[in-house]
Order: sequence, then C-alpha cells, then structure tokens
Amino acid sequence: MKFSTLKMVGFQSQAEYKVFKLDQPGLNVITGRNGVGKSTIFNALAWCLYGKTLKERATVETWEHLRPPGYSGTMVTVSLIKGGHKYRVTRCKGYKETIRGAAGRDRLIFEKDSEIFPKNIKDKRDIQTAITEVLGMSFALFTNTIIFPQRVTRFIEEKGAVKKKILEESFSLTWLTKMLDLAKNKRSDMGVLVSKKESEVKGLQSTIQDLNELISKAQESIDKQKQEKQQAIKKTKEDIAKLEAIAGKQINKYTQLENHIKEDEEELRSTTMEEAYSFYSKNLVKQSEIINSLKAIRKEIADYEVHLTAIRKGGKCSACGQTLPKKDLDKQRRSYRLKLAAAKEKEASKVKASLKIAAKVAAGKILQEQADALEASLLEDRAEWKAKEADRLAVEGSKGRLQELRIKLKELEARKINDLTPTLRQKREIASISLRKQFDILKKYQRKWNLLDWAITTPLSNSGIKAFLFDILLEALNNRIAYYERFTNIGVVLEINMNSARKDIDTVVTKNGYPVAYHDLSGGESQLVNTIMALAQNDILTKENPSNLSVLDEVFEGMDDEATELVGGLLQELAKDKSVFVITHSNNFNPHNANLIRM
Repeated sequence: MKFSTLKMVGFQSQAEYKVFKLDQPGLNVITGRNGVGKSTIFNALAWCLYGKTLKERATVETWEHLRPPGYSGTMVTVSLIKGGHKYRVTRCKGYKETIRGAAGRDRLIFEKDSEIFPKNIKDKRDIQTAITEVLGMSFALFTNTIIFPQRVTRFIEEKGAVKKKILEESFSLTWLTKMLDLAKNKRSDMGVLVSKKESEVKGLQSTIQDLNELISKAQESIDKQKQEKQQAIKKTKEDIAKLEAIAGKQINKYTQLENHIKEDEEELRSTTMEEAYSFYSKNLVKQSEIINSLKAIRKEIADYEVHLTAIRKGGKCSACGQTLPKKDLDKQRRSYRLKLAAAKEKEASKVKASLKIAAKVAAGKILQEQADALEASLLEDRAEWKAKEADRLAVEGSKGRLQELRIKLKELEARKINDLTPTLRQKREIASISLRKQFDILKKYQRKWNLLDWAITTPLSNSGIKAFLFDILLEALNNRIAYYERFTNIGVVLEINMNSARKDIDTVVTKNGYPVAYHDLSGGESQLVNTIMALAQNDILTKENPSNLSVLDEVFEGMDDEATELVGGLLQELAKDKSVFVITHSNNFNPHNANLIRM
C-alpha cells in the first residue's frame, strides 16, 4: 500500500488549502513551533481514513478565531495506491464547496480508479467498512503500527483483550476471527432453522397423531353405523313379516273385492245402461214402423187382388162398376198386376227388415238385461264394500304401512355408510410424506449445526488452529522485539495468559535482563519501550500488508541523548525502504541525509 498525497482545508489549525506529499522515501524530519500544525497533517490523515482523530474528542474544524473570511468548512482528501488500483478518500464536515457535482457538507466519498466505490452505496457506515477493508487494518492497528501518535494510550498500556485483538489484526489472523463470528452467526441462524424445523416436525407428528385418533374414531363410527343399519333392516323386515301375517288374508280378500268392483266398473264403462236402453228403444221404434208399413203394404195387396178378381169375373171397372171394353179392361188388368207385383216386392223387403230388426230388438233386450244384472252386481259389491268400510280402512292402513315399511327397507339397504377414513388416511399419508421430508431437512440442519458448533468449539476456538498460528506469530514478534533489545537493553516479552477466559495477552518488561514493572520505568524508558513495540509491530505488519509510510510524533520525548541517537539510528534503518516522518522538537536529533520540513 502506497500513500501518495494528502490535501486539506479548514482542518484544525490549517485553515488554508494545503497539499502534503506523503510519498517521500527516506527520513523526513518535521520541525516547527508549538501549534503550527506539525501533528495536524497526520491527524487529518487518520480522520480522513477512519473518521477519528488521533487525540480522542479533538476538534476537527478550524477554531473560529483562526478562520479566514469566506471559510467553507472542513475537507480532507487522501490518495493511495494498492493492488494496482488508485484510491481516493474524501471526508467533509460542514463543507460548503462542491465535490463531484454536489455540496460537500458532511459527505464521505470513496473512489477507485476515479469511479465511486462501492457503487450504489450511500450509507457512510458501509462506505467506511469498504475503506477499512481496502486499507487492511483497523484504526487501532493503524495507530500502533503506521502512526506513533503523541500522548495516546500505548499498546503496552492497553488491556490484555485489546492487545490480543491488535496482535491478531497485525498477524493477519482477523480472518479467523471473522470466520469464528461468521460461524457463530451461521450457527445462530442454523439454530433458528433447527428450532423452526423441530416445531414443524412436532406439528406434523401431532397432526399425524390427531389423524390416527380421528381414523380410529371414524372406524368406530363406521362399525356403529353398520351395526345400527343391520339392526334397523332386521327390525323392519320383522315388522313387514308381522304385518303381512296379520293382515295378509284381509288384504287378499279385499283386494279381490276391489278388483271385482274395478272390473264391473270397467265393463259398465264399456257398455253403459244408457247405451243399452237407447239401443233397445231405437230398435223397438224401428220394428213398430216396419210392422205398420207391412200392414199398409198387405192392405194394398189385398185391394189389388180384389180389383183383379172383379175384372176377371164381371168385366167391369173395379172402381166405378161400369162395363169396359176389352181393350180397356186388359189395360186396367195389366196396371193392377204391375202394382200387385210391386207391392209384393215391398212386402218381401219389409218382412226381411222386420226379421232383422226383431233380432236387434232381441239382442238389445239381452244387453239391457245384462246391464241391469251388472249394475245390480256392482251395487251389491259396493254395498258390501260400504258395509265393511271400517275393515276396508284397516286394510288400506295396513297396505299403506306395508308400503312405507318396504320403502323404508329399500332406503335402509341403499343407505351408504358415512366413511371418512379414506380422506383422513389420505391426509395422514400426505402428512407422513411431509414429515419424512421435513425430518430429513431437520437432520441436515442438525448436522450443519453440529459441524458449525464443532468448528467454533474446536478449530476456531482459542485453543484451536487460531491459537497455533497465534503462538507462531507471537514468537516471531517476540523475536523481532528481541532484535531491538540488543540495542536498548530494555526488552518486552508478550505472553498468552492461559488463566484468562479469552487467553488474553500479558506483557513482561525487562531491563538488563531483569523483569520490571512498566509503570516503574522512567518517561524516556517507557517511550523507548513503546517505540520498540511500534517498530517491531510495523516490521511484522509490513510483511503481510506492506506500507510506504511510518509516522512518529515526538518519539524522542523524555529520552536522553544516548536513547535519542539509538532510536535515530533505528529510524534511519527503517527509512531505507519507506517514507518515515518524524515530528520532533528535539535539538539532539540531527540525522545525516534527512529531509528537513519546517512548519
């Protein structure tokens, strides 16, 4: 990672726009009077990158009495290069000018190769997370390795848990912590899924149990319905048999009488009394007319015979009694003979008609007599029917009751059993299939939970692979501290406190090979210890996350000439391959070939 430039305006004591080049290989010594802004440059760097100042609760904006006319607020921009990409971070506070087409205000802008990064993200917390990920270090690690600020809590003064966290990050073991957190989150999420799936499985098991109970009750209901149906059919058949035995004979007797009456009525409908009398009367009238006509014809015949006899005997006219000529008599005789013949033909015809009508009269009389007899029989049957009305009504009631019982029997035999078991069994089968499926999913979730739990409690635990790697890297850091101890006679050993729950880090300070309490050291000695720690951590960090920048603010504070010269030599060694900035008021620090920056 290569820091390039820092641009700022309106930040703390630097009210005017200022550009500071961060990429200045070698040793750079920054000097100047108190309050001119020597530390401000790197305070601005920390604030721009992390939104925090090196001194906690320090004011960011320029003090009001130092603000020039037209003061536009605070803006800091840091440019850096990492992984072949150019990054730029711009942080504002109350900035009135325009940046990328919009007012600065309190914006945080992160750019990668001149494009907003990440895209479509506006929440400052998400942008800050992206910046920290690109930098590859937290604010705590940044202020313990890249920048050695003035009057802040030093690494050795931190609590054991904080030391461990900083070391994990400097050892690039935070991925294990992230993995542990990720595993815990996933275990928690998987626990929710397991719990939810267990509830679903229990719910399905309860549903199946309820369905089994319902099927059992439904089967009991079916058995009961069948038994009740059989009993009802049996009783109805018994009632029918009993009623048939009691009323069978009466029913047959009165059924025959009823049928006889129906037959008589049907016959009477086909030949009624009125028709019989009408037929007989009409034929009697016709017979009388034929007899009278026959009498008249026979009288004519007699008269014609008288006239013919008279003509034959006397030769006189039969009408007037006068003697007629033979010619006239023959003519008269022929006339009467023709009339007589015609009359006899009429007589023969009438006699024939008389015989026919006599037959019809005889048949009509017989028909009349039959109708009279049929009507008499019907009246007799009806009288008998009426005389036995009560018995008949009883028979009708028996017939109706029998009919009702037979209908009831058919309905009972046709009545279907209300069988709910097929539907319930189908539901149980569906629930069973779902249960097997959900149970398989539950076992899968449980296996995942167990695997995550194993990962959390074994390889990712404080005694797992993380501890193994931490031990190796801690030994490397202690070796690096031991390297610097050769020059200072003051050493530090970092140890894991195995008695602490989280295996925190303890520090053992030695002087001339003997352990001493850190707080018993003089100001210069404690400053020397912290410098050694910062240099050693910087060495370890830059192996995994190289940086071209190291900043030490008042590193010589409290040191004597010997210690100042010693640390100066170490800084010159450090400055061979990076830009080292040293802020100092010490007149004893005059390194050769250093770039002097006077503020």
